[in-house]
Amino acid sequence: MAAGLSVGYREVDDVAAAIRRLRHEVPSLLVVQADGGDHRVAEAVRRLTRHLHEDAGLLVLLEQRDREVGRRLRLDGADHVLTGPSVLDELRRVVLRLHHRAVQSRDRDADRWTWGELAIDHGRREVRVGSRLVELTRSEFELLAVLSRQPARVFTRIELSRVALHEGGGSSRALESHLSRLRRKIELADGPRVVQPVRGVGYRLEAS
Repeated sequence: MAAGLSVGYREVDDVAAAIRRLRHEVPSLLVVQADGGDHRVAEAVRRLTRHLHEDAGLLVLLEQRDREVGRRLRLDGADHVLTGPSVLDELRRVVLRLHHRAVQSRDRDADRWTWGELAIDHGRREVRVGSRLVELTRSEFELLAVLSRQPARVFTRIELSRVALHEGGGSSRALESHLSRLRRKIELADGPRVVQPVRGVGYRLEAS
């Protein structure tokens, strides 16, 4: 498969490794090259779907054509299932289509970021967990907004203090206080613990 694709992709060896990357990366497309039994592939698709961003596509490559297996995998969350050893041209077309769909969706919802039940609407300056509105202060919302616009990036404490809190000195105590209240409010609304510390550096957005 790799021989038919250009740069811009990353490979992992198993589902656990893919999930670890999905916790701090937001790919536009995930390709699963199946090498196990039907039940093992279906379980992999279900696990990956739970961690995949809603805008991303999920493509499964099977060695042998099986219409029923393909149908079940689509029910489990796969967007497309390709089979057989000679699918390179079709693979390119599907990859481009799913990638284009993800980019269009992100462009359309540029002011809205979601992860599971958590939704951040930058235009309305609202944060919700499901249907529950999370009441945040200006500083708490600014911190979450900055982190959510680049979810894979680790922000230093000084950067967050300067960009979100507009404090050039980067007061560590003030920042910790705002982040602590932000996490608590989201968790009290049954949301995920999304603001994660990176030891010795700062913080990033990562659902756990």
